[in-house]
Amino acid sequence: MSSVQDQEMDRETFLAAIDAAMAPLKAPDPAEAAKDAESAGKVKSKKKKGKRKGKSAAARGETALHKSRGTGFEEYYADPPITPQEHVDEQKLYSAVNPFHERIEECIQRFRARRRLDNLRTMLFTNYLMIGGINSSPRQFTGVADMNDQELEDVTSSDMRAYTATDVIDRSGTSSFSRFYRVDEPDNWDVDFSGVAAGFFSDSLPKLCSYDLREYASGLEVVHNFLTYVLAHDVCPEFNDDVEKARQLCHQAAAEYPQVCAARTFLPGLFNKACGKLFSKTSDNQAVSSIYRHQEWLDDDDLDAERIFKATIALLDEFKDSKILKKARDVNDIHITETVSMDLEITEIRMPSVELDNLFVGVKDRDGKTGNMPSMGFATMRQCVIETAWDNPKPTEEELRGRPSETFIFDADTLSALQVGFKLEALVCRLDDGELSFIASLGDVLPSFYTFLPQTLMLHFKEPLPNERPAPSVEDPEVEEDGGEMEDLEKEFGEAGVGEVEAKKPVPGLKDIL
Repeated sequence: MSSVQDQEMDRETFLAAIDAAMAPLKAPDPAEAAKDAESAGKVKSKKKKGKRKGKSAAARGETALHKSRGTGFEEYYADPPITPQEHVDEQKLYSAVNPFHERIEECIQRFRARRRLDNLRTMLFTNYLMIGGINSSPRQFTGVADMNDQELEDVTSSDMRAYTATDVIDRSGTSSFSRFYRVDEPDNWDVDFSGVAAGFFSDSLPKLCSYDLREYASGLEVVHNFLTYVLAHDVCPEFNDDVEKARQLCHQAAAEYPQVCAARTFLPGLFNKACGKLFSKTSDNQAVSSIYRHQEWLDDDDLDAERIFKATIALLDEFKDSKILKKARDVNDIHITETVSMDLEITEIRMPSVELDNLFVGVKDRDGKTGNMPSMGFATMRQCVIETAWDNPKPTEEELRGRPSETFIFDADTLSALQVGFKLEALVCRLDDGELSFIASLGDVLPSFYTFLPQTLMLHFKEPLPNERPAPSVEDPEVEEDGGEMEDLEKEFGEAGVGEVEAKKPVPGLKDIL
């Protein structure tokens, strides 16, 4: 287990990376740019003269990123001022008269042209768009490969960008099972920049990054950069407030996600582990037995579970007059009476006081030494519903309000990693008719802005195709698995059958090969 200092250091590194990516931007140093251009010229002079030159900025379009401008994600980068003609063109493109889907499609394509996205950023940005209902999957039979020189001369930069773009919005309406937004079904979709950002940052992005902090920072960076581009070019002024809310979510995710990672490391906490080690073997509940079956810390001799449990119950004032305090003299008299799977949301965190810290410091370990017992505090949680892909029965908000809150004991290190609003999927065990509850296992820890987007279920959806194979029936329970393919082959090759036809093919000899 990593220490608190390691977790804090990781968090500082993560926040520094996010702050650097989202800081105010400025143009690169002209002296450095001139030096790079000079060195690049020397290298190019050594190449063969017949080498094909790269496209100029004019050939790549008026919105293309200049080669000396980097990637567009450097610290202090700023978009160059647009010309008056570009301003007039953007006013026409992003006019309120044009429907929203045309404006956002043009904006996405121009953003890709204005930024040099590496493989990681391309993958993350593409998934962000697909989560938002924009089809960004590779398209076949597009581009300009089949055009002749005369046709290419008449193609404008805007047409070229449209031909080669992969971010498109379906306007045909030919499919009844579309995975993405369709123009002919606007009632099935809502424009929600903040909702898509919350779902992407809390659910999709951690899985795409395999919970890597640096890759997660790149995802926040590219989305924040895109949302800033939307605001700067006045793409959809009717949704500016929602876009700004989504930008603020980028900063909130940068602050909460390191704590979520730290919480996953520390939970379920020292006290809950001690309870699991003491009472899991005496439980007849199969769920509890299966959970603790492969826990390595159960065999950890350094975990003095009985001493931790007894000291905590004795020093906390909340158990001063409880029955469990009397039973704590012999832990064999305490049993697990109930096991419940819960979705919980943290509503209050009570860190141990200075006086309580001093009491725990004075507890002696098995070697008679003091100062090794961590102090304990409380976290109060209310039951909630964490939306997932499973369509299981869920309690209503009214039912949840009527349920009592749950209070759990955690050590100070674990409490420092938690935050009000975090959501937990936990298996809760109750001791002696609910006098004390502890967390037996943890499914996941989610940030306060967690949002489940149904669009995630459609990313890998494939439209059903007609199947001519007959289904098994009473008349023919053992229908052929080939689905009639052999009959079609027999009709094509005749009654001789496929096997005989294959046998009649001439076998190439040595002369034929040579």
